[in-house]
Amino acid sequence: MTFVCTECKKEGGILDFGFCKQKHPNAIKKKIGQEGTDSVLFTPTGKTFSFGKIDAENLNDLIVFKATIMQVSDISNYYIEKTYRCTECYEETSKICDEYRDIYDKDTVPVCVHCEQAPMKLDKNKSIIGNIRKVMLQETNDESGINPRRIEAHLTSKNVFDLQAGKDYKFEAKVWTISYGKKDNYNRFILDVTRVRCLDEDTSIMPTANEIEFFRKMDKKLVVESLAPEIIFRNNEKMAGIISFLSGGRVDGIRGDMSCLYVGDPSTGKSQILNALHSLDKHSFKISGRSTSAAGMVMGVDNLPDGTRMATFGPVILAHEHFVCIDEMDKMNENDRSMLHDVMEDEVAHLNKVGINLTMPAQTKIIGAANPKRSRYNMNDTIMRNVNMPNSFLARFGYVFLCRDNFTRDMESQKIDRINYIKENGLDKFIETNGLLSHEMLVKYLNYAKSLTPSFTSGSLSKLKDLYLDLKFQEQDLGSLDIDTRAYHDIIRGAYSFARFDFSDKVDVYHVNMAWNLYNEALKSFNMKTKGEFIDKQLENRTTLSSLEEFSE
Repeated sequence: MTFVCTECKKEGGILDFGFCKQKHPNAIKKKIGQEGTDSVLFTPTGKTFSFGKIDAENLNDLIVFKATIMQVSDISNYYIEKTYRCTECYEETSKICDEYRDIYDKDTVPVCVHCEQAPMKLDKNKSIIGNIRKVMLQETNDESGINPRRIEAHLTSKNVFDLQAGKDYKFEAKVWTISYGKKDNYNRFILDVTRVRCLDEDTSIMPTANEIEFFRKMDKKLVVESLAPEIIFRNNEKMAGIISFLSGGRVDGIRGDMSCLYVGDPSTGKSQILNALHSLDKHSFKISGRSTSAAGMVMGVDNLPDGTRMATFGPVILAHEHFVCIDEMDKMNENDRSMLHDVMEDEVAHLNKVGINLTMPAQTKIIGAANPKRSRYNMNDTIMRNVNMPNSFLARFGYVFLCRDNFTRDMESQKIDRINYIKENGLDKFIETNGLLSHEMLVKYLNYAKSLTPSFTSGSLSKLKDLYLDLKFQEQDLGSLDIDTRAYHDIIRGAYSFARFDFSDKVDVYHVNMAWNLYNEALKSFNMKTKGEFIDKQLENRTTLSSLEEFSE
């Protein structure tokens, strides 16, 4: 495809206009036959193509595709145009970079092209320099399979700024290749990006007006039971995951995200609840603490074949404003846990390596699961001796639930009956028979709830203060979970999430009650002593949200 610059009166490919893009970008036009031109400043000119299918047949093609930014290098620069001046006659000449952004002449040209008597020296003051940044792109979640493809890309001009790791962008780029090295006959693909546009931030599936009205009237207990419906007798644990999912935002510099942790025996549904939560948000991640390092989980450094150092981002950075499910958190080593510990509190991640100094936002919720050291949880021992986690790290989780394999014979029988029914008839049939929400309707419900921004009513927290102080100074067994100001903030975050869950524009005493009671249920799962129940006459006529007593089948 041919382009023309109406200022310089030259023709060529889109990559031949580096100087023009800096000086007069509006003058770049697409040549249409012999009759006229068409502006290409904002409208993509390349053919739309699937990122994962780029191959040798696309060399030198201008293509349009979607991709996610996974790694970025520091911003560097290159010469768009070099201006040389003769040391004798003082005449000037300019040389523009080629499509590979190279100008092969050194800072001194041996012979002046005008007088042919003296050398020409580079005049840096009149030369034009552009920005360049190397990034690693990956297929978007909606297009990729098990092993998403990655390709290096080069961004120039204003495109190098305002890039957010983990976000999806629409790119227009030319496909070319460069060698892996001097001793290697093989080449690797490079995408030379000409334009970038961030895709719409909110692509969540939202309910219709009729569906919202149905959600408001229905028993909210159905929402909890519809999450991982194959799991029975774990509604408090499911509720904690939902409340964590609905938390978020910062108010007056204080984090609004609340994390959640499930500790306990194997085969108690912890991983299945994590899988169910992960399926609710396509921007979330699920990883294993056993096989993920701190660099792979949060942020690290990688080297490209040409020696360029790139900051590589892990799930905790890529899931900014979303969440990460981490299974087997007890298998993480101390250094990895320490890095995650800092991110969970400050909601930013720092990387200070040679040549790279980055601070990235990480408002990411962590929903984790951990197993006891000796397979079964020992109720006669402390939580720190049972699980390979210090109390300071456990305190970063708003709700910590102990899941024990202690069902009675009747409860175990009901669990097996449910497993058998789903095996014989399918999960969809079970959901339909029991009047539960389908996965799509559950996603719509939670997406709409998360979009709400309720405000606290006057006096809604006054009762909570007295209950918290009673609990704070209640004598507990040595090695119990800490109850401190951080826990108080988490109860408030829980109340905010409960208001969202209830489709309410106000956080009132009812929602604070629900958050307090759920926190008490978490403490009781570890046999910790609790102090007082949140009782208020205003709650007697509230029927939109089932009480936590009803959550326990």
